[in-house]
Amino acid sequence: MQKYKVIYQTSLSEVHQAAALSSAPENLDVVIRRDPSREEMIELISDADFLISEREGIIDNELISCAPGLKLIQRIGRRSYDIDLEYAKSSGVAVCTQPIEKALNVAEHMMMQILTLSKYTLGSMNIMKPGASWDREPQKCDEDTFAINWTGIKNIRSLHNMTVGILGFGEVGHELALRLKPFRSVILYNKRNRLPVSVEKDLGLQYSNRDAMFRESDIVCSLLPLLPGIPGSIDKPTIDLMKHGSFLVHCGASSTINERDVAEALKSGQLGGFAADTYAWEPVEPDNPLLAVSVNPVINIVLTPHIAVGSVSRPWFESIYTNIISYLAKESLSDRLV
Repeated sequence: MQKYKVIYQTSLSEVHQAAALSSAPENLDVVIRRDPSREEMIELISDADFLISEREGIIDNELISCAPGLKLIQRIGRRSYDIDLEYAKSSGVAVCTQPIEKALNVAEHMMMQILTLSKYTLGSMNIMKPGASWDREPQKCDEDTFAINWTGIKNIRSLHNMTVGILGFGEVGHELALRLKPFRSVILYNKRNRLPVSVEKDLGLQYSNRDAMFRESDIVCSLLPLLPGIPGSIDKPTIDLMKHGSFLVHCGASSTINERDVAEALKSGQLGGFAADTYAWEPVEPDNPLLAVSVNPVINIVLTPHIAVGSVSRPWFESIYTNIISYLAKESLSDRLV
């Protein structure tokens, strides 16, 4: 059986790497490296047939030219701005992306959090309970008779033209920006390495430093990872920078939010709403301050039990190799760029 060499470049953990290796087809000799140096990549790729690059990593003309037998570059994720597509095309190297199902799910979950807070959905549901009474008598509705907002709720907002800050702009942030764009929101973002201007233009983004983002945003979406060099958790000094009554939405790594400070900000009104899917302790401890706040029907809060990634329906790691298998079988490739 002929074997094909695959270089797999990733920034993810050993558990992730082991799962990717165990899912590889028998005819693929997969060499996986975590954050390899430029020199190491040039050496590794010299006799490679395929390159898998997870989420990001510069793949320029120099690197491609060092791999005369390279057939396909498979980017795991949707971002391709750091791949020299023109040189790959001229060299006869196919390039494909592969949207990450978990990232899609988390971005959708964040949209649900944002809209639920903006429309005061849970508070409205608490009002609409059996036995509730109103200050006006019910009337049968027709084209001229109806009662818009008969309970007088005052904090319903529109996402249209709202300023949304995305803190920690990785694959989920990219997917979230794509979903916010049709709302014509002003989208600020902050990450360690600024994106190319062309990418900012395509996604409708504006780069912002961390403090300015908290000051200017109507909604801050926290997607911070737990990695060395990442600034500390979002706590009272950070929350105090925010507009009074603004929203904080959290689907980032556990422990990047100071839950007690968030609870106090909700009670004081400094935060007009908060949504979270990850927590400092999981399952959530009974004395978590957010649970105590959530029983107040007036406070605008959405808590979900770490379900944003959803129930992934297909074997994710096996799908990483789908385009390589298709290439070898001379079948069409999914999400092909060149």
